[in-house]
Amino acid sequence: MLQFMRKHAQSWLIKVLLGLIIVVFVLYFGSTRWREPAEAVVTVGDRVIAFGDYRKEYQNLLDMYRQRLGANLTEDVVKSLNLKQQALDNLVNQAVLMMKAEEMGIRVSDEEVRAVIAMQPAFQRDGVFDARRYEQLLRYQRMSPEEFEALQKKSLMTAKLQDIFRQGVKVSEQEMQDIHRMQSERINVELFKLPARACRGKVSAAREDLEKYYADRKDDFRVPARAQVKILSFPAESYAGKVDVSAEEIRSAYEANKGKMPPVKGQPPPLDAVKGRIAEELRLQKAMGVAAESAKKAHDTIYQEENFDAYAAKNGLRVQETGFFSARELPAELRQVRDVENQIFNTRTGEITPVLSSPRAHYVIRVTARKDAVTPPFDEVRKDVEERWAAGEAQKICRKEAEAALERIRKGEDFRAVAREKGAEIVETGLFAPGAEIPKAGSSQELINAVFQLSEKTPYPSEVYATGDGTLVIPRFKERKRVEDGSWEKQKDILKVILLRAKEAEYFQAWLKETRETMEKNGKIKMSENAQKL
Repeated sequence: MLQFMRKHAQSWLIKVLLGLIIVVFVLYFGSTRWREPAEAVVTVGDRVIAFGDYRKEYQNLLDMYRQRLGANLTEDVVKSLNLKQQALDNLVNQAVLMMKAEEMGIRVSDEEVRAVIAMQPAFQRDGVFDARRYEQLLRYQRMSPEEFEALQKKSLMTAKLQDIFRQGVKVSEQEMQDIHRMQSERINVELFKLPARACRGKVSAAREDLEKYYADRKDDFRVPARAQVKILSFPAESYAGKVDVSAEEIRSAYEANKGKMPPVKGQPPPLDAVKGRIAEELRLQKAMGVAAESAKKAHDTIYQEENFDAYAAKNGLRVQETGFFSARELPAELRQVRDVENQIFNTRTGEITPVLSSPRAHYVIRVTARKDAVTPPFDEVRKDVEERWAAGEAQKICRKEAEAALERIRKGEDFRAVAREKGAEIVETGLFAPGAEIPKAGSSQELINAVFQLSEKTPYPSEVYATGDGTLVIPRFKERKRVEDGSWEKQKDILKVILLRAKEAEYFQAWLKETRETMEKNGKIKMSENAQKL
């Protein structure tokens, strides 16, 4: 256990939160409905995960990250998150959990579900469950009682399954002290930094090298299908003046959400302090409904009369026209629109999409032109091929240079002298805490883990590490200090709870992983051909 804590000391709180997020996401964003095998992406036992379920799960993930990251959710970030695999894993994990819960005889009755719902303060008035408020709040979340109750049932089944793991998890005083001690540590290191560009001049390619590189990676140079569109927008704010919000609606929304609001002196903010914001949010939600009606009317008229521009002119609507774009490089105005890539690239030129929606607007989109995907010939992309080939070769050379430098340093040669010879930069981080980015080196988790294993007796790591920009890094231990703030007595109770949750999450996730692997080996989880096309 101590080894586990040392390895994850800098991120133990994050792991607890991520563990909880994983479980919540599986339960509350999972949308699996068992459909006909013809639509199957994956089968888990006799359960079928359909393509529609996958698309909804993927969109939920994308929306969640958009809300968290906003404009920082770039195409590169989306790629690094591997959302397609995340969505598929969420659905498979959900199905595995339900299957195992049933095999273990775990049951949840309708009475248990009703009791849990009735006890939730958001659905109560004066301490008593209020059916009207319950239905009203679900409408705000665009969810039917049947859908919500099904999710609650899954949640309870998983909670009972997790309880089995909780029974055997214990936390000792020593473990809590070790965690507290490690969280109190600060470390200072020097960094040997050799950027890959420093080795760029050491590589040159013959034409045959580049042609082979291109032939092996043609898909990397493929220009994807592109489309050009015209957009009619129906933003909620344009319709906000046409709706009213009652005091009762504001109070109901406040009661449902006050626990999520930033506290004031440890208590939820008073209604008077937030009712303006709540009213505005409810007004926009209602306005979205009015906007949807206008968008639907526009869609139906344009579909029948094929008069996109004329309809816009007649109704005072502004038409936005884009340049050509691919599904991976959407124009800014379309990045928050649900399922927009799929709809646009499955709509023929000259036709319109169904009404599409973002969190704050609805859209009718006409595809005006498109270009098919194409792989350009070598000579057209030679410069790009050469740049990529050279970057890869320079990275390899720099890694060999850095590894040779590390070997010499570990044998006793002067750290700074070797760095000067190799053309590497030496920077000092200053004291920093576990869990933070390494100053002047970024957030490489492997490098962070390695740095916090260093000491006076082991001043160097056993390997070289690369940062996100391709820089090769060798850290050298300089000093370690503890910050004693007298917080042990105040924090030990919460540390115990957090460490318990961390261990429970670790054991539960390990069990889930092992269970999935066993089921895959035994043929109980089967990926269809459709899964390869996601």
